[in-house]
Amino acid sequence: MYMIAGTIFPVMMSLLQTLSATARGTIASLSNAVMYTATTIGAYAAGLLYAAFHGFTAVIAFTSVCYLLSIVFWVNSRVALIDKQAREAAPGVS
Repeated sequence: MYMIAGTIFPVMMSLLQTLSATARGTIASLSNAVMYTATTIGAYAAGLLYAAFHGFTAVIAFTSVCYLLSIVFWVNSRVALIDKQAREAAPGVS
């Protein structure tokens, strides 16, 4: 789990920042703002689920669904493929 969730954030940030050389700061700021907004919304929803279902079972299910959705969105974004194509096109870059 750590290999996927713990190290993927820096990889995603570096890949997102390679999309535009002139807007790297903007990309970093927007992605962090979205991340913290989603964390707040997720904590709010988890609190509601915990109170409504009297335990962590619903929170675990909610977390699992959100985690799987984030993986699906990342794979469908094809950012990793764009970076791979850029590295293959640039001579002498490894």
